[in-house]
Amino acid sequence: MRTGGAPPRTGAPAQAIRVPARPTTAQLQKLWPSASVAAGVRRGLLSVESGLAARGPALRNAADGLPGFRWDVPAPEAGRTVLWASLGFDWQFYEWSSLSMPNHSDHKVFVDGSLDWRWMLTGVPSLFPDAPVFLEGAGHFTFNTFIGPGGDSFDVGWLAPAVSGTFSSTPDKTDASMTSPLQRLLAMTSGGVLKLWFAMDFEHVRYRLDNGNDRTTGYVLDGGPTTIYYAYAYASALTTVRPSAHLLEGRRRAARVVSRRGGPRPGA
Repeated sequence: MRTGGAPPRTGAPAQAIRVPARPTTAQLQKLWPSASVAAGVRRGLLSVESGLAARGPALRNAADGLPGFRWDVPAPEAGRTVLWASLGFDWQFYEWSSLSMPNHSDHKVFVDGSLDWRWMLTGVPSLFPDAPVFLEGAGHFTFNTFIGPGGDSFDVGWLAPAVSGTFSSTPDKTDASMTSPLQRLLAMTSGGVLKLWFAMDFEHVRYRLDNGNDRTTGYVLDGGPTTIYYAYAYASALTTVRPSAHLLEGRRRAARVVSRRGGPRPGA
């Protein structure tokens, strides 16, 4: 939650990880751990497991002064091979409401205003101070409304677009660490969960009453997503295909028949 007043101090934003859309089955096959697939050996099955996690209480990051909240997202199951992970928000609603400003007149008081908003999903700063930004969004919001006779305040809001990202196990050659987006995401794991932080920032906040002077105080900004979607694609272990006893016996009988009939002689 942000209250009207001096803007918070903001640091340089971390570099965001650019992620592709959810991979197709063919792309997932390419992400499979490299191994020789010789005769009698085949790859196992793919499985995707997903869920929702609720956000934690509203807090403020002491490092940059930005409001936000924590997410404890279940990490992948230990001992399983993860090909990719996906995170996403289906919707985010933000609310801009004024403090008490009674309209004692007999006419409407018109109100107009605007602001720039942005959000980012990263690791919990106190645990991972150098964590990258995994998802982010930004935009500009303007509004026109009024406070009717006898009214006390205004209340407006906006809906941010849905955002999601997929984090592949393929190493990222453009990153200095030469790690994959999936490795960098799973590095946020602590105690069996991904410790993530959703930060909000609102800048250039201004509004006017009846085309008067700009006001920058006397309001509350709040909102953001309430749940986060997560999914993991698992690869099952490689399995060996062993011929059945009936198949082996059939091959031996066929070999004996060829031997009695006389097969090709060496050098023929």
